[in-house]
Amino acid sequence: LSYQAIHTPIEAPEKYIEPFKNKGYSATKEKLFGMISYLDHSIGRVEKALKDSNMFDSTVIMFISDNGGRLGKGSSNSHFRMGKGSVLEGGVRVVSFVKGTVNDLAPLPSGIRSDALIHVTDWMPTMVSLAKGSVAKAKALDGFNVWDALKGTAPSPRTSIVWNIN
Repeated sequence: LSYQAIHTPIEAPEKYIEPFKNKGYSATKEKLFGMISYLDHSIGRVEKALKDSNMFDSTVIMFISDNGGRLGKGSSNSHFRMGKGSVLEGGVRVVSFVKGTVNDLAPLPSGIRSDALIHVTDWMPTMVSLAKGSVAKAKALDGFNVWDALKGTAPSPRTSIVWNIN
């Protein structure tokens, strides 16, 4: 299940924007916060459906991003310089989280923090491995299985990242 929020266009149902009005935020920030609130609500519905169908305990939820926020559109990349479209940390270093346990391969202890070098291309081989699949017969991949790095039991197999700058 893939969500595009938060992303342009900056919009959300009014009932999710309303709680952030009249608090000193710009209209853009109100909408961004509304988008985040709506995303949170929607993911909560997915979690409830997984629990109601007894699938939650065998599910991994990954919240990932491919780049930092777009500057000038209400985003903040905290103390990182620049944002989306930049090779500086504000453009490429993002927060992600992984939650769940799939099988004996994937017990993920709670509270682990990883600074491992991970690229968006690493998620596919990692998820295939969690599903007890194999990428051995796939065409050459740019990604690596990074599950052990996420668990903190091994360093990331990735040692570099290549940027396509046009």
